[in-house]
Amino acid sequence: MAGTLGEEFGLAGSETFESGWIIDSIDGTRAFIYGVPLFNTLIAYIENGEPVAGVIGFPAISTIVYVAQG
Repeated sequence: MAGTLGEEFGLAGSETFESGWIIDSIDGTRAFIYGVPLFNTLIAYIENGEPVAGVIGFPAISTIVYVAQG
């Protein structure tokens, strides 16, 4: 079953995350707080324990980078 995993609500105990979305809504919190434009949002999709696609967005500098298998 697919789910969502975020930095703020990680896995409990010995749980494993096999399929679903992994999200870090503000990576680089310190940069964000101090106005340095290198904070970003990270999103990835994992299927059967393997990364399938990932996106990183830098909103302050209007940049998006993405990658996908295949």
